[in-house]
Amino acid sequence: MIREAILKDIPRILELVYSFYDGYLKDYGFSFDEKTLEETAKKLIKNEIILVGEKGRVEGVIAGVIISSIFDKKDIFCQEIIWYVSPENRRSKMAIELIKEFTKKAKEKGASKLTMGHMQNLHPVSMNNLYTKRNFKLMEFQYIKEI
Repeated sequence: MIREAILKDIPRILELVYSFYDGYLKDYGFSFDEKTLEETAKKLIKNEIILVGEKGRVEGVIAGVIISSIFDKKDIFCQEIIWYVSPENRRSKMAIELIKEFTKKAKEKGASKLTMGHMQNLHPVSMNNLYTKRNFKLMEFQYIKEI
């Protein structure tokens, strides 16, 4: 079941996001602060989009922000900031259901475009296939370095 996140979901959301961080982000030099994540989750619940997937308990999360284009303020889009499903639930339809509901919520909030990404160290070929099957177009590559 996919639903909007509520405050009592935050501890489990923190666990899932930490799992994502530990498996895929920490090698890029990002730090992790639980308090920051907790504050961000509260802001997302109050003002933006954050959904959870349940299968007995919360096993997936997707969140994003609604913003206008810097080129035309009438062009509203939703930028995904986290999308993660626990490893034991990745073979289920939860990930796809999260995207579908996320898209619906973004439209309800006025977005006409949705941008999503994937990590190069998280099954890039299958993620590319997942996105292109759902009519996403590759828009850019991003690079990171310590400065």
